[in-house]
Amino acid sequence: STIGRFGLGFNSCYHFTDLPSFVSADSLCLFDPHRRHLPGGHAGARCALVAPEARARLRDQLRPFAEALPLFTADPSSADGAAGNGEVPPPEEIEWPLQATLFR
Repeated sequence: STIGRFGLGFNSCYHFTDLPSFVSADSLCLFDPHRRHLPGGHAGARCALVAPEARARLRDQLRPFAEALPLFTADPSSADGAAGNGEVPPPEEIEWPLQATLFR
């Protein structure tokens, strides 16, 4: 099987975005192979999310992940699977490290 061979599966994400990113545990990782979006022309970055100040500084980059978290933390025993009051907490108020990996 060639699935997952030579990174071809991940590389297909570049058909959808120029800057794929993911959060896992206490890190935000960004990939910019064309060196167009990250400061300093870097091809990638890994940002530690341990300190609330770091999460506040990266608030815009973390917002899409924060909006997706209720999908994974919903209470399956409730009638509608709702997660709390439906409000998305600011990234600096989310409990870190995450017990998941989310890709964007």
